[in-house]
Amino acid sequence: MQGPFTDHVVGGLQYRHVAINKGSDSYLTRPEGWKILLGQNCEVLTGAVGMVGADYPYPEANEVGAIPYPMTGAQKAFLYRDMVAKRPVNIKNIRHRTGSTIVG
Repeated sequence: MQGPFTDHVVGGLQYRHVAINKGSDSYLTRPEGWKILLGQNCEVLTGAVGMVGADYPYPEANEVGAIPYPMTGAQKAFLYRDMVAKRPVNIKNIRHRTGSTIVG
């Protein structure tokens, strides 16, 4: 369990902190960590489900004649934010700058 500050700032995977899709995002604009592919390009419907990495190509993603893997057109969010693990408390020093004002 984390407070709002540590949830927003400290650690974790980048794709876990992307804003919710409102329906206007595509693979060109929304960074993802994984893709779920359904067996749609088969002659016979097999019901296949695949979970692949963010750089796995969509059929329409790359230019004709280009090498299909890794896919370069899609946004990817596979990096960690600061540290690998999320923590319940913030133990890292965060630099704050304050100015002192003398009145009088």
